[in-house]
Amino acid sequence: MRFIHGQQIHIPALQIAFWAVLGLALWISTVSTWLGSRWGRVVMLALVTLFMGAVLVQAVGLIMFEAKIQSDTVAGGWHYSVSDAYVMRLVVRAAYSLAWLIANYWLLFSKRARAFFA
Repeated sequence: MRFIHGQQIHIPALQIAFWAVLGLALWISTVSTWLGSRWGRVVMLALVTLFMGAVLVQAVGLIMFEAKIQSDTVAGGWHYSVSDAYVMRLVVRAAYSLAWLIANYWLLFSKRARAFFA
């Protein structure tokens, strides 16, 4: 159970199962990457891109949603206040995801990594 804007929401079991399977697959591919498997590296990068990309897209989407609501309510003469801490968490989440994507690609395609997987 999760609370968003004070409202209780339920996360579907299928969604939880999907993220659990993705996490397990990411863990297995990371171990095989550490052991020097080229396919493990490719699969790991694909899964990291899927996972962190989904987090990044969700965070940016929520930031845009909050900005649109804020501008619509101000234009309509209403008052809407979103927590600055909430928006800052979304910005940090987006930056964190982007940083991890860049770091993974940079580290796994550097000269030393290419030599390790050769």
